[in-house]
Amino acid sequence: MQQRMTLQEIIQLRQREKGDNMEKKADLKTMTWKQRIGFVWDYYRLVILAVVAVIILIGMTVHHYMTTKEDISQIVLVNAKSMPADEDPDFSEFMEQYGYDTAAQEVVVNDAYYVDLTSTDTSNLYSYQSLQTVIAGGGVDVLGADEMVFENLAQSGAIADLTQYFSKDELEQLKDYIFYVEDKDTGDTFAAGIRLGAGSWPVEHGYYDKECILGIALGSEHKEAAEQMFHYLLEKSNLD
Repeated sequence: MQQRMTLQEIIQLRQREKGDNMEKKADLKTMTWKQRIGFVWDYYRLVILAVVAVIILIGMTVHHYMTTKEDISQIVLVNAKSMPADEDPDFSEFMEQYGYDTAAQEVVVNDAYYVDLTSTDTSNLYSYQSLQTVIAGGGVDVLGADEMVFENLAQSGAIADLTQYFSKDELEQLKDYIFYVEDKDTGDTFAAGIRLGAGSWPVEHGYYDKECILGIALGSEHKEAAEQMFHYLLEKSNLD
């Protein structure tokens, strides 16, 4: 059994340690630079590594905040073809048109979601639930999808009524393209989206082969930007 040290013994031990340290400091003055570096590394490597780690972490944090841009509009295109990163669409015209700062703000297009409503695969179910959660959390502004997926999302309350964003006259001009959906809760039919075909922005940019339905997410956190982007995409879709 280890015997406890008396207070006197502890004091003596600390005095000896202090003396050893003083001796090492004295020896450090007589060492060459190479020897000093080796000595410091041997005795202070953990402290040095900790300081370096903190510096790197601070640098990464600063870099992140200096280079990360504010997302002014999140466009999610479900079941779309994934585009290479170097082929991201150019929204500089949109940014200039509505007075956004291209150096600090950006438009994000997410084409990563794949949903098959006829499948019972677990991963597919998770993908759909993830999409609904992101929409409910305000992470989607403009949403495009094939007819089946768009209708299902609209029926579940994820898509806004376009009468909130368009006047009666504007909707009258778009009447041939409006996609109506019946709300499951109320039974009311509402204008949920616009059907876009050949020559439209999503098709011309290669996201869809023939057509898609485009709408505004109900939970959008950027309602003004969502409305602006939706109008912009319709302008670029050559609707008669």
